[in-house]
Amino acid sequence: MNRFENPFNDLWITERLDSAGFVKMFSPIVAQQSEGLFSTGNVVVKGRQGSGKSMLLGLLATRTRIAYARAGEDYPAPAGIAPFIAAGTNLIRDNAQIVSTRINEQPEDRRREWVAATFADYLNYLLIEDLLENVIHLALEQQRDSVLSEEISISWTESSQRLLLNEIKKSDVWNGYFSDCHSLSDLVAKVSLRLVLYRKYFNFNVDELDLDVANSRTPIAEPVAVIAESLRRAGVCKPETLIYLRIDQHEELHALESRTGNAGIFRQVINRALATRDSRVSYRIGTRHYAWSDELSIWGSGAPLEHMRDYATIDIDEIFQRHENSSRLLFPVFAEDVLRRRLRAYGFENADTKSLITHVFGKSMRPAERAKIYANNNKWVKLKSQYRSASWNSVLSDLWETDPLSAKLGDAWLRQKAQQDSGVHLGDASSYGFPWLSDDKQYWRKERNEVALMQIAGSANQSMIWSGDRHLVDLAGWNILAFMSICQKIWGAWLRKASDMSVPRAAPSIPVDCQVIGVLEASRDWLEKIREGANGEHRRRLIYALGTWFSRSLRKDKAISYPGHNGISLLRVEFLDSSSEICGLLRDCRDHGDLIESPHTTKSADGKPRIKWHLNPILCPFFRIPHIRTKEPIYTTISELESVYSEDEGRKRFLREPEVCVDDPQQSLFN
Repeated sequence: MNRFENPFNDLWITERLDSAGFVKMFSPIVAQQSEGLFSTGNVVVKGRQGSGKSMLLGLLATRTRIAYARAGEDYPAPAGIAPFIAAGTNLIRDNAQIVSTRINEQPEDRRREWVAATFADYLNYLLIEDLLENVIHLALEQQRDSVLSEEISISWTESSQRLLLNEIKKSDVWNGYFSDCHSLSDLVAKVSLRLVLYRKYFNFNVDELDLDVANSRTPIAEPVAVIAESLRRAGVCKPETLIYLRIDQHEELHALESRTGNAGIFRQVINRALATRDSRVSYRIGTRHYAWSDELSIWGSGAPLEHMRDYATIDIDEIFQRHENSSRLLFPVFAEDVLRRRLRAYGFENADTKSLITHVFGKSMRPAERAKIYANNNKWVKLKSQYRSASWNSVLSDLWETDPLSAKLGDAWLRQKAQQDSGVHLGDASSYGFPWLSDDKQYWRKERNEVALMQIAGSANQSMIWSGDRHLVDLAGWNILAFMSICQKIWGAWLRKASDMSVPRAAPSIPVDCQVIGVLEASRDWLEKIREGANGEHRRRLIYALGTWFSRSLRKDKAISYPGHNGISLLRVEFLDSSSEICGLLRDCRDHGDLIESPHTTKSADGKPRIKWHLNPILCPFFRIPHIRTKEPIYTTISELESVYSEDEGRKRFLREPEVCVDDPQQSLFN
């Protein structure tokens, strides 16, 4: 590889690869957990940005399947699946938003009907064009070397093409549009021409939409279903062949509705297609959570879609999310496989090393190791205290020299003891021993380790250390794009440091200092990325306010009585029933993945159900707060959150980082 080439520079590579490259780079881990993708009904694939939705839908593509067969690789689908042909559209790549350019020219009382009818017809023909192209491409490839002929046999003779044309023209759905087509080639050309005429109109190259197009608009879903059934009746494909229709980047319609003031309309048209429950075709929708959950009504009827009847879901975030009391962790396996495929594709000779993440990034440091780096030459501070005697100061000072983490936890234990005993003065240390190090305090220590480390680093003005296999996987928050972003920044920091390095042939073992720098850079980038989404400036401001609040709360809690204060908890009923701006922002942050929401088993006496939120783990390094969730979060109220959000100090510091910012983490930690 090129000496200065970063294997992770193109984070979206799987969306732009050719089919042969896709086979090399695609990790089958998601597909193995998504058997429903190959079922007969409609399926909605949901997930945050970068979770792998487009990658999973791309697995269905005809060219991808051909590439797997020609490479001699097992296609990552369950055994015994029915034969299928997939076609589809990517709403961003195919520029679906172009439909909105001439909305305001329509009479206001008919505008929504015009939008729905025009978008439905445009989408129909996008799907028809791609379906016919896929069938023709597969037929020609099979004529060349019979690829996939045992799985998806295509008959592409003059007779079958003539029958197909007649079957298609037989339907009334076309309103005479194909009446002048005398061959299948004529029909394919006229499908493409229709899309060209639409684009000329949407791009203001003509003043009026072509009359043949305007007078033959089709209802959503029926035309492509007619094509699918015609393929079977004409014998082009076998009767049992399924037809999958992919609609990816569905969230683009949510943004389009917001920009044009046509609430729900585009998504309602898609919902109409699913609601037909047409056995001739089935849809595969790729979307983000927020774009699906807030608009399930069907165009024309207003009735909602029915989960498990009209559609099933595959939630990629749910597949990989760490659940309480669960030992089933798939994301580390996924991240390992993605890293391996990426480095193998870039020619690293040792890319098949067992535990490649550990080889490249090492093991994450134990808390005691990190504490020693933070403490370094910083002496124990002998603070005067109402609870701590000179003998305790001496004991903790000596302990600090060999085990600063234990000394810090000892200080916290003493503070808690004094609080519990109403501020009683703790005298001679020799009568106590080290009670915080006893076996029965094992979980007490574990719950407080990260906050103790945070406070040690802060008091020494040191940058916190996130490095090694476990940390980097955990910081990704079960999102593969976040993991790759961390890898990209760490690799970049390594390349900058090793300027005299020869071209590597083996995957390197990247030092901790490069990882610390890379993690912080990735965290900063993800905070800035919040601005890109809907309501981005306000979401970023809320995240900044919360992150700063968590940081201050944890740093001030010298007794570490509340180690869970890197998250918040609200009464469920207060959150769900509130129409306040702050609750709307919480929902937006949740839907865009800035906050991780989960149910909360309350420890309060009232027993009322609550909801808790934590920052996306990749944001935690920016705020220098622990990414690990432990103990009780901050029990808050909507009014308190409004105060935190609007606080003048927070406004002033909005564009600044929290306290304890080290400009050069490498120098601070390792010099």
